[in-house]
Amino acid sequence: MSVDGWHRVEPVDVPGEGRVRSVVVGGRTVALARCGVRLGALDNRCPHQGGPLGEGSIENGWLRCPWHGYAERDAAGLVQRYLARLDGVPAGGGSMRVADGIAQLTGAGTAPAFRRRGIQSAQLSARLADATAAGCDLAVITVQPGSKSQQNAQRRGFDLLYTRAVLAREDSSRRLASDGEPASAV
Repeated sequence: MSVDGWHRVEPVDVPGEGRVRSVVVGGRTVALARCGVRLGALDNRCPHQGGPLGEGSIENGWLRCPWHGYAERDAAGLVQRYLARLDGVPAGGGSMRVADGIAQLTGAGTAPAFRRRGIQSAQLSARLADATAAGCDLAVITVQPGSKSQQNAQRRGFDLLYTRAVLAREDSSRRLASDGEPASAV
């Protein structure tokens, strides 16, 4: 039953501590996760491969997909989210996860109308200050190589650790022979 858009979850459907399960709520299948006193519901379908997240597991507060093992969802509320406003209007956002003295700065972005106004630099400063206050002695950030984000991070003292190449195999069915005719697959 829905009350003001909220749906009741029956106590029998609530997973045990550190567990996740698939539950139908309001006609929609969701993954219901319990970590400590937190109970969270999210789409049951993994955004990467469509796996059923309700059949996954919770490891160190993260929901792990049962199909490909990627831990992608913050089931324990370990990620701090940041929203930057300029003149009261949302201008950018970012997040940070702290674990074992390491701050992982993630998910930064600025709305196009607010770019080149110092939004991400200010958020980077705020997240680093919070990381320091949380006792972190190391911070890591992932950025697009050659981007303004990389420049902002390097201005704040981050060094490039490594770059990553993503390679894709050419689809042999689309290859053409030198005469312009489709090539046979090898």
